[in-house]
Amino acid sequence: MNAAAQPPSLTPEAVRAALDAFAPRLIADSSLTPSAVLIPIVDGPNGPDILFTVRTAHVEHHKGEVSFPGGARDPEDDTITRTAIRETHEEVGIQPEHVQILGRLNDHQTRTGYHITPFVGYVAGGADYDHNRLEVNLVLEVPFETLWEIYIRGPQPFTYGSNTIMAYEFHHEGHRIWGATAGILAEFFDLLLAAKSA
Repeated sequence: MNAAAQPPSLTPEAVRAALDAFAPRLIADSSLTPSAVLIPIVDGPNGPDILFTVRTAHVEHHKGEVSFPGGARDPEDDTITRTAIRETHEEVGIQPEHVQILGRLNDHQTRTGYHITPFVGYVAGGADYDHNRLEVNLVLEVPFETLWEIYIRGPQPFTYGSNTIMAYEFHHEGHRIWGATAGILAEFFDLLLAAKSA
């Protein structure tokens, strides 16, 4: 197995070290709606998992899609970090005290006018899920190793409308992770790979 194929450590200490060495690209555009998402790392039965949500048909945008927990910043959120933690609690039911923020990634702009700040967090063992049934149809935990095996194959041809681009797309048990969510996940993995190779 080559060095890239071997998954890096996903312990909180290793991830925090990789993120501390990273200078995220920020977006300063007041015309966009500020929002945040959390990439939650959880302890799975066979190693670390990444947690996603499968959205319901009742949400305004991205109905039925797989995404990270998150949403728009509320006026009472004193920081954008608070937005990520609050939205994770509201959507998935994870208590804020169970989330350890490890760092942030590059800001992203969506075609729907959102300015997304992605955070990476470790969810302490014993956190219970009580998801919001209006917004979240399913809480999906995907093994990190499964996602990494797909990632190291590189971006694949992806057709959107009449255009074909190279992009990451992840599949697990009938669920498709694509678009901004796949891009943010691949960016996180890029960072882990760079730290592992350093």
